[in-house]
Amino acid sequence: MNTFTTYYEGSPEFYKGPNNDSYIKVSVKDAQLDLRSFAREVAKKLWNIDFYVLSHYKERVHEALELFIHTKGQPFFLGSIYRDGNKFAVRSRRISNNKNPNVTASVNFKTALRNAAKHLQLWDVAELAGRPAYSYRLERGTRIATIRDEVSASLERIGVVNEKAPAFKYLLTEINGNRYVGEELRADVDKYMQQKAAHEELKGSGRFPLFVYVSKDTNNYDCMDVMHIDADFASSDTVRTTIAKRLYDWDALFQQLLPKLSVLNVMKEREYVNGAGMKYSDNMFLVVSDDDDGVA
Repeated sequence: MNTFTTYYEGSPEFYKGPNNDSYIKVSVKDAQLDLRSFAREVAKKLWNIDFYVLSHYKERVHEALELFIHTKGQPFFLGSIYRDGNKFAVRSRRISNNKNPNVTASVNFKTALRNAAKHLQLWDVAELAGRPAYSYRLERGTRIATIRDEVSASLERIGVVNEKAPAFKYLLTEINGNRYVGEELRADVDKYMQQKAAHEELKGSGRFPLFVYVSKDTNNYDCMDVMHIDADFASSDTVRTTIAKRLYDWDALFQQLLPKLSVLNVMKEREYVNGAGMKYSDNMFLVVSDDDDGVA
């Protein structure tokens, strides 16, 4: 399976969009006077965008200091614009700036416009997969560690250090030969074998789940963007994925994923389910695939 690495912004401040009560939609003429001309030109520079402000400015939108920028089909804002003294500032997850993180500002109007066009970019699927993939890795790792501890506890109850101990091998020989070893000891061995099988199954599946982002395209058609992620390499700022593929309801994989998403959708968010995957949010899922390999 061919994968590539994507660096993504880990800060939660950029993972916000207009689909809640925290923001209200405004027009250019609602903007602060000293920000209005910049907003008007940014709207011309970027295609089909809308401006939003924090909802506590509802009765005084012209006082809002920052305009958040969104476009149809995107789950989160592309970024925002505001005035920083005599400078025109752009805030975006795509900006790397040690002095003022995620912000670039200029007194030159044309330079500021170029900054807006350069940095207020659409979210790609690999970026969207970053935080869910890292959460999935942590939850799956916790589940594996829990079962591993249960396996160790079972061996301790049996009275051996590990399954390679001669005493344990002899015990298995006796059990396999249907010889009586005591009901309690037999039950402990049976439980150990079940836990060991569960641990091996968990470790052997789910490393390459499908990240599924459910949305509507710009024509309002239901769609899924899917890609495999390598859970073992997910971190707080990088994710390793295959190339994304967009699916529609006439695609076979779209239909195959629907029952799996239905199962995950009733689960708690960020709860790993063995053999199924994890629901990260209402429209983002990590699905353990049947073959655990690349997108066909």
